[in-house]
Amino acid sequence: MKSGKARNMRGALANGENVQATRLKLGLTQEQLAKLADVDVKTIRKAEQGKRLDLGTLTRVAYGLKTSLLHLIIPTNAENISELKRRESVMQWHQAWDDQDIEALLTLYDEEAILRLPGGPSLPTGGTFRGKSQIRTANLTAWSSCNTAPICTQDFSLFVCDDAVILNGKKSFCLPDGQLTPLACIHIFKFKAELIVDHQVEYDTLEFARLIQLYP
Repeated sequence: MKSGKARNMRGALANGENVQATRLKLGLTQEQLAKLADVDVKTIRKAEQGKRLDLGTLTRVAYGLKTSLLHLIIPTNAENISELKRRESVMQWHQAWDDQDIEALLTLYDEEAILRLPGGPSLPTGGTFRGKSQIRTANLTAWSSCNTAPICTQDFSLFVCDDAVILNGKKSFCLPDGQLTPLACIHIFKFKAELIVDHQVEYDTLEFARLIQLYP
């Protein structure tokens, strides 16, 4: 999962001790972690040495270790901590979505959050959903409509701009015959403090309609 930012960013200092301890607890070599995180093994070594790394790189390492990004860095200022928490929220959202854990998903939204999904006559998932109750319904409908594969770090890019986090990439749909087919998608998350207040999703509605029609 690559990462960028609309304004200049130097990254963060890795907490080398925590990176190494978490890796060893999982029984991973540096080479195995590098493969899981989609980074070079030299990057893992730098992380364990406490070097400064791009936040996108550290996010991939955190995902590979299945741990919190905040656990693997040494924050240097309040702005950095705020941004990190928003990044963390987006990754927690995606993990909860993959796990179909509606309760974990809803904890990331503000009580009055808005979810905007593209739609049309052939898409039961489209529309504007306001508040956690409607967001619950939208996600349960989406999960019942199709099956998707868990995300891989190389499938997404994360961009941060002021109070928004943009998740750009592709989602793999599991077809009834066992094949996987990708669908490009963009998620735009806007925050108030650490909670999502506006979540807009964009994808090819015609292709999505074709895919869900393949399910029995």
